[in-house]
Amino acid sequence: MAQFYDKRDVVEKYDNDIDEYPDIIHKSIMEFVIKQNKDSEDVQKYDLMLDAGCGSGRSTTMFSKDFKKIIGFDISSEQIRIAKAKNISENIEFVEAKESHMPALDSTVDLITCGFAIQYMDVVKFVQECKRVLKPTGCVVIYAFETSDILPVGKSISAMPALISFINEMKHWSKDHYPPDFEYFCRYENVFQKVSGISKSRENDLEADMFISLADLKAIILAVPGHGMYVNWMKENKNRDTLQELGDEIKTTWGMKNVDDADIKMQMKVSIFTIILTQL
Repeated sequence: MAQFYDKRDVVEKYDNDIDEYPDIIHKSIMEFVIKQNKDSEDVQKYDLMLDAGCGSGRSTTMFSKDFKKIIGFDISSEQIRIAKAKNISENIEFVEAKESHMPALDSTVDLITCGFAIQYMDVVKFVQECKRVLKPTGCVVIYAFETSDILPVGKSISAMPALISFINEMKHWSKDHYPPDFEYFCRYENVFQKVSGISKSRENDLEADMFISLADLKAIILAVPGHGMYVNWMKENKNRDTLQELGDEIKTTWGMKNVDDADIKMQMKVSIFTIILTQL
């Protein structure tokens, strides 16, 4: 399934259309790292971080000021190509590697992050490697987020029922056609159940706001390979443009039927869910 991310056009579209991650992700992860290292004296920078399934480095760079060295790794050569081209941080390196062979020595890593990527990995092998490379005080944060509400900027009229209907159809479709998306739509519950041999916990109470247009929302949906596959499959097999239906319903809800997608500004509330792993 992850082979989609080795197609240049898919990778470039994803990198161009996906929005930046909310700052609260970086803040909350570093608060946990500091808590894990509470007995260390005056740490200015931690030694080493790995970003597993780093993609084009969108989330990797958030941590550049916190670590002496960061290695972002991904199975996709195209993602790594883009990450290297964009990288301006001397302490960040991007390499092609798998979760079963993490690019670090035993007991050397302070933090492993994995954003929107664990659904493409072998969870058992991922955990085995995490246990190998983590320091005793090291930790792993697996995270993703989903939309919890959509409002027109400055107003309180929710269009979430329209998005829920769209997502529920896509979730049902993904179970048989694109399992990685199904794992994501389940908020990594199946992933959590597969984790063993390491201390694990879940956090589901982080929230953030993102401000985008309706045109941006449609572009984001199409840029995620599994989501885009669903939209195209529905067109070809059911003669339905579900993305157009979603946009029309949002416009109707907000009384903006004749407004261009790019001119419809929305406040998208997101719910961030994480799995945290620490050494036993």
